[in-house]
Amino acid sequence: MRTLFFTTLRLDSQETSLLDREGLLEYTSQTQINGESLSVRGHRQNDRFIFRINDNGQTKRHEVLRSQYDLSSIESLPLHKRPTHNPFDIRVLDLESLDVLQQKATWLTRETLQVNGHAIECHVLEVNGPTSQSRRWYADDTFHTLVRELGTDEDGSYEIILTGHHQDASPTKQNHRHGATSLGGGAAEVD
Repeated sequence: MRTLFFTTLRLDSQETSLLDREGLLEYTSQTQINGESLSVRGHRQNDRFIFRINDNGQTKRHEVLRSQYDLSSIESLPLHKRPTHNPFDIRVLDLESLDVLQQKATWLTRETLQVNGHAIECHVLEVNGPTSQSRRWYADDTFHTLVRELGTDEDGSYEIILTGHHQDASPTKQNHRHGATSLGGGAAEVD
């Protein structure tokens, strides 16, 4: 006799972020997993990033000093800081774990990728962290848009591909592991 085990997971998630010249300014994440809810709201205030986490009615506060991280996991590494092909360290505020992770990165080469018939010049970066490794293609554009990412983490292999790119709006990406499409908002100059 054979025993089978079957399980179903329902996951709904939405993330919103606002960035300025200093990096991540505000962050919101709403997740529903099998009826359980997790809400994260954060904002940069003076010298720290303050998170308020609501996990099924239990609320807590978490702060990270701005001096402890170089960028958040939602941000692209600024290409003007691109060094030679020598490895360099990056301190990343991971918005999933809300911890600062040490990562080692190396700029590899430049490549041209096609997105909807448009050629996009990219810088290729290899990133190795404590729980993940990836190769990322960043567009050589104003926003240093992530065009493609191939990686592995504790959940397995994944690929993120830019599926649309418009001059006046943020990109549309397809995450092939989770099958979720991220539709962006846009960019604006503000005083």
